[in-house]
Amino acid sequence: MAQTIPITGILVVTTPQDVASSVASKAIGMFDKLNVPMLGVVENMSYFECSKCNEKHYIFGKGGAEKISKKHNMPFLGSIPLNSGIMEGSDLGKPVMITHPDSPSAEAFTAAAKNVAAQCSIQYYKMKEEAEAETKWDGLSLEEKKEQLSKHPILYEDLQHTTPEWENKTWAELEQHSQAEIMHHLFGINQYQPTPTTS
Repeated sequence: MAQTIPITGILVVTTPQDVASSVASKAIGMFDKLNVPMLGVVENMSYFECSKCNEKHYIFGKGGAEKISKKHNMPFLGSIPLNSGIMEGSDLGKPVMITHPDSPSAEAFTAAAKNVAAQCSIQYYKMKEEAEAETKWDGLSLEEKKEQLSKHPILYEDLQHTTPEWENKTWAELEQHSQAEIMHHLFGINQYQPTPTTS
């Protein structure tokens, strides 16, 4: 499916356990091979907060999603706590953000949703810039490409090394690393960094 329909990005949802983190890492590796953008990772069932003492209990362990975030250099977008109200509300079609808007669970969902929306926005502009770069590159003649690259000898040498017969390749056929370098050095496009905006 990832190869047949346009995808803004993949959101990884995991739980804190090591086994869940391992499965999530494998999924990330698969989507990396397909060159599908990763929006970030959200941790579900992060902890249970006691209503009597307000103490957080990390029933399934702690920090699994954050480890994935660091390992794969992708944004950590939020933690969703365990809460029976979430399950009950979901079954009734009444999200906790509506039934208990001031609850910690609602706040956690809201923060995560804002971060996901921010990543979607970043990814949109990134895809827009990549499309503009593709149009520019494919619109240049071979002589124009060589003239542009002659101003950046290190980039030209790198392109010769990493992409044999680059002269005959369209933008889509270039390596991602080469695309990023061309966008930055030839077209002056600094790619957006995927960092969350809220906590």
